[in-house]
Amino acid sequence: MNESLETNENDIESLAKDVPVLSKYAVLLESCVKLRYLQKISVVGIDPASIPSEHLNPGILPPVEQSDLFS
Repeated sequence: MNESLETNENDIESLAKDVPVLSKYAVLLESCVKLRYLQKISVVGIDPASIPSEHLNPGILPPVEQSDLFS
């Protein structure tokens, strides 16, 4: 089990190099959750939680209907 934790830490370090800035949210995640989070965001190369809210434009998002939330 200890070997698995070391492997996760190595994977986390490796994936963190692909994302230049990690949000406070990402830094504080448990290691198993952090690993999965880094696997996802390393594909795009940016942590979406680190984007300042003033750079987000809700006008470009598609409309969401009530039925979309149930699907």
